[in-house]
Amino acid sequence: MLKPEEQIGRFRIRFSLGVGGMGEVYLAEDLHLERNVALKILPGEVAQNTDRMQRFIREAKTASALNHPNIAHIYEIGKDKGVNFIAMEYIEGKSLHAKIHGAPFALTELLKYFGQVADGLAKAHAAGVGHRDLKPDNIMISTDGYAKILDFGLAKLVEVETAPGENIENLNDAATEIFHQPLSAPGLIMGTAGYMSPEQAQGKRDIDQRSDIFSFGCILFEAITRHQPFPGETVLDSLHKIVYAQPPPIVEFNSAAPPDLQRIVRRCLQKNPEDRYQTIKDAAIELRELRQELKSATEIGHAVAPRTTADSYLPNHNGQTAGGGRKTVVLSSDGAIHTTSSAEYLVNEIKLHKKGLFVTFAVFAALFSLGFGLYKLYYSRQSSSLTASVKVTPLTSSTEIERNPALSPDGKQVAFVWTGEGPENYDVYIKIVDAGTPLRLTSSPEREMSPAWSPDGRFIAFLRGTGENKGFYIIPALGGAERKIGDA
Repeated sequence: MLKPEEQIGRFRIRFSLGVGGMGEVYLAEDLHLERNVALKILPGEVAQNTDRMQRFIREAKTASALNHPNIAHIYEIGKDKGVNFIAMEYIEGKSLHAKIHGAPFALTELLKYFGQVADGLAKAHAAGVGHRDLKPDNIMISTDGYAKILDFGLAKLVEVETAPGENIENLNDAATEIFHQPLSAPGLIMGTAGYMSPEQAQGKRDIDQRSDIFSFGCILFEAITRHQPFPGETVLDSLHKIVYAQPPPIVEFNSAAPPDLQRIVRRCLQKNPEDRYQTIKDAAIELRELRQELKSATEIGHAVAPRTTADSYLPNHNGQTAGGGRKTVVLSSDGAIHTTSSAEYLVNEIKLHKKGLFVTFAVFAALFSLGFGLYKLYYSRQSSSLTASVKVTPLTSSTEIERNPALSPDGKQVAFVWTGEGPENYDVYIKIVDAGTPLRLTSSPEREMSPAWSPDGRFIAFLRGTGENKGFYIIPALGGAERKIGDA
């Protein structure tokens, strides 16, 4: 272990960032350029293999020249005081693994990150550079919202050697060769095996960029479900599943996952490389199109997905609804998957389209006035026999102002706001269409407006407040405690 203030080449150690199968990683300061770097110290047993080091250096140099925003830059590969090191871009943020298994975030955000990862891989593949060890821990999400791929070419240092022209076709032979090495050998971190492609698991030599596409699919599966597609109690168990078993259906873990996203994952995880996407760029295009479709769907308020369960895509979601009522999975305005009551869904839609709602009311009022004027003109010219067949019955007879009527889904009740207690004190009322007196639901001194029924008719959503101090609320249609949903 290196100590703080110790110097390797032009880099001064600040503190340790961690230890992994590929060595120790430190935060260090570049004394020449006065910037922070991630300094990776390679284990001695790895660096001693001259042929592998030369292959790695050639590939790392190619990767360092890519200059892509989604690939962590390699600044220097060197040796000082008997220590082999790689100086890389230091990325402030968290690993994709931590992001996936941490706090909830939007589906559209997830698709953005995976689109960026695919773009970075496409750039590397076009330059003839494969990753070979793609996994959530090798992808960082920076604090400014960019996905960065780490450790291009490092797998070259630890891949199993085979004689020219030799192919390890038998899985057990490959596994035996792996397990003959110490469990602490570089690259054999438990969990990495869960992201290998079938051709890697079988020890084949003719591995191309489509191997990374399979690994990409494994990570995408985990991001959607929070489960690995090929889990195993041992490395051998996981490798066997990768080669011979099909991943479980995504809907077993997340019934709200869009069908197109499930299809993309399935294609990435095909056993035969010929059946996968032939380039990662094709997957990137489909992910980008899906993200745009989801964003467009939420903008017009039609992004309603099937019902989900407590262990769906978003972590820490218990699937409960505080206000009761039928639960529905929706994509909110930021694209996140949520389970909510029908009343809350209605409020979300009102909030999403607040401006359009007020425009609709204005247009409705104008059309109503025009229609009423035409009706009076038409009525004045008709015979008494015709007018006798038309019966107009007012629902209310108050001299105060009543507005914003909303008919219940079954057509038997109407909700409206009424200044029954004063000229400026609008409260929410409901009334049975053909009988009874209005039932007052709210009694706040603040103005209420725009009542709207939930699809099941059990709740009424409304807007309360004036100016910048508006909020959305729901209340049972039969009366009871109201609940604030959010700010307008």
